[in-house]
Amino acid sequence: MPCYIHHMYPNFVTSLKDITNIADNLSYCDVMETEIRSNQNWQFINYVESLVSNAASKGDKYRGFIQFPSNLSKMSKANKYIKLLRKYNLDNDSLSLINEKFFKKLVDETVTDGDIENCKFEKDDMYDMIEHFFGKKVPTKMKRKITSIYKKRDITITGVMKKGKSKKKIEV
Repeated sequence: MPCYIHHMYPNFVTSLKDITNIADNLSYCDVMETEIRSNQNWQFINYVESLVSNAASKGDKYRGFIQFPSNLSKMSKANKYIKLLRKYNLDNDSLSLINEKFFKKLVDETVTDGDIENCKFEKDDMYDMIEHFFGKKVPTKMKRKITSIYKKRDITITGVMKKGKSKKKIEV
């Protein structure tokens, strides 16, 4: 809730006195939340609720619609990429090395089929890493090439499944 109020209060507060009051309440709220999260002092949660309520009550009638705070989506994306790095045991040094050796070739469309076949990344993870960490997009032509190579990696097992008196051909 404090994040929503911080994101929205300029849209519904008109007096400078109220703006400073809300900003003060939100800064105290941030200090309390830091204390709660870092030291697990949950007795401060009531103060956070009080400060948030006080900040929310200062505004005039809201003009517009409620927007999702952009910093929450940024935090969500950051957490996604942290998990991605952990999944492949990567750090900044190894990422820059992979960029020089592999990702740069993907973006420049100079990567070979053998490079892609030896790649240990899942296809979507690879695209996400290139886009997030290197600020580039993989060209559509290269994505088609990668998809065809990844499809060849899949193993198809064929056989016959017998159920009762009927037989059915299956592929797994």
